Amino acid sequence: MVMKRSILVGFLVCILVSTIAAADFTFKFGDLDHHEDIAGGFLPTLATFEADYAGFNFIPEQTTELAIIAGGGYTQRRVWQDATAVVDENNAYTYDVLQFQWNGYLQQGFGKSSIGTQDLLTAYVGYEGRYESNVTAFGTAEGFENTTTVFADLTNGVAYPDLKGNHQFLSTVLALGVRLNMMDNKPISPYGLTADFSIRLAPRFLNSALGGEANYFSTTLRALGALPLYTLTADDGLNLLSATLVDRVRLDLILGDQVPVFAQASGSLGNKVRGFAPYTYNTSFSIVNNLDLLLSGPEPFISGIYPQLNMFLDVGAYAGRHFNSNTFGSGILASTGFQFTANVFDFMDFGYYIAYLFNGTNYYYEQITAGTRVVSGVTLQLAF
Repeated sequence: MVMKRSILVGFLVCILVSTIAAADFTFKFGDLDHHEDIAGGFLPTLATFEADYAGFNFIPEQTTELAIIAGGGYTQRRVWQDATAVVDENNAYTYDVLQFQWNGYLQQGFGKSSIGTQDLLTAYVGYEGRYESNVTAFGTAEGFENTTTVFADLTNGVAYPDLKGNHQFLSTVLALGVRLNMMDNKPISPYGLTADFSIRLAPRFLNSALGGEANYFSTTLRALGALPLYTLTADDGLNLLSATLVDRVRLDLILGDQVPVFAQASGSLGNKVRGFAPYTYNTSFSIVNNLDLLLSGPEPFISGIYPQLNMFLDVGAYAGRHFNSNTFGSGILASTGFQFTANVFDFMDFGYYIAYLFNGTNYYYEQITAGTRVVSGVTLQLAF
């Protein structure tokens, strides 16, 4: 009888401990990406997930959190520098990437925000790891895309150090940053301001275990402001229509003699001004402003699932040395357009965009139809 009671007590204690521990964990969806030759780009082929643990505190009444982000998938990259790292607007190398990511961050909050209940400032330090196996492109290539001799041409690693040798890459990046959060982050009509300043260091001795290599330093400043303009809510609490003005500013500086392709994505202005080809206008310095008017609703049956029309205006500037080269470039890109999406619990914005290019050229579309100013494509996740 005593043993039965002991077993019962032990079982109840385990349930209690598990319940308390579960309350300290939160889980989130992370990034999404796609392969444009798989299901027409409409199917996510890469995803990451985040688990946060806040069961301890370094400072009383302030959040101390351990964040783990992991995931992976299969995507495609199209890059526009030749084997000597000279930009070639008329020819691209296209290849696929099987990749896995694992990041860990220790985050400490300070102060209380005047908007919302979260910490005003959060300092964080972290480790960002990834493995990439670069392989021959899947799908049909355009005439200006080289998919057959990519790795033979780029094996010296001059233009793309992560494709050096056996074109496998194991990356280790050390991160440090601070985040300002004065945002009432409602799913449909957020209000307030957030900002994030971070630095990242990827020294060669931590990034040369396999054939690919990296050696660079980067710093990023991001700020986002959101202002609800109009909200109409049904009696049951579901949103009927809302209008929100969102403005984002991002500044990137990346320095180093071996900047891998995944790191070039954050610095390339083509990745941040909508309507332009990724990995283009890839210089050491870039700054962009993305202005959006979001019209959201209605939520027909379930809170968190609704259509959205996004009208945007993007303007950005790039300057400095093209990555891993001795050539320089500078200029301004600008575009405007619409995005039609279905928002699913603030995780996926599945839809289509149409953009008009005020200034600059989309390298990809220019090869298909010279002088193209109107471009379009699939979107799975908005950048904010």
